[in-house]
Amino acid sequence: LKYTAIEIDLKQTKDGVFVLSHDETFAGYELGQYNWSELKDVEVTVTRSPGISNPAPASTYTAKLCTLKRYLEICKEYNITAVIELKTSAGISNWTEQNRPDTSRMPALIEEIEKAGMINNIIFLTSQYECLAWTRRNGYDFIPCQYLVSSCENQTYLDTCIKYNLDISFNVRDGVKNSTTWIKKYKDAGLQVSTYTFEQWASYKEIQEWIDKGVDFVTTDWHNPKELELPKNE
Repeated sequence: LKYTAIEIDLKQTKDGVFVLSHDETFAGYELGQYNWSELKDVEVTVTRSPGISNPAPASTYTAKLCTLKRYLEICKEYNITAVIELKTSAGISNWTEQNRPDTSRMPALIEEIEKAGMINNIIFLTSQYECLAWTRRNGYDFIPCQYLVSSCENQTYLDTCIKYNLDISFNVRDGVKNSTTWIKKYKDAGLQVSTYTFEQWASYKEIQEWIDKGVDFVTTDWHNPKELELPKNE
């Protein structure tokens, strides 16, 4: 489909292996309670509907967990940006039981990305803003970071983004309000604007409306970019 980036969600196993998963569990296994050696061969079978603009029938596939290492290899092979959403996990969290941020696993994450030769072709995306602030405090100003929120219409969010030079990523669905007035506030501050998520039930018309509003990124599910009218300079 010629996407320019592939976005994934990042979790960790009990022994600290970075794996791709949106959920806390995979095939009934709680990721943080099992070592990678116990999870690497676990399979799950899923049936998926393609969406409203795709006439293809539903398909069934079987999958295993993918590691961050393998994902980065794929991104490097196809020369696409790795967009890594940091989900809450050990050492990657705004708040712990001690009521303080925990960014202790960020150095290990950076090291793995550097080993893969991808440090200059990643974007961090997360609601764990303390982890984004960590990149700025530790010399990684060159890594684009997107602060994940529901609505961007919040002065505290705008101030945080300006303070740490973070881009914003907001929800386009579920009736959440994100006006062009607020989009302009971020753009006027020199920040980029990202949107999530146009899943398989979103139409091309809906996606195009946000592109026309001036957002810099649209996070889509399977849509073909050829069906969209993109800015000429992008």
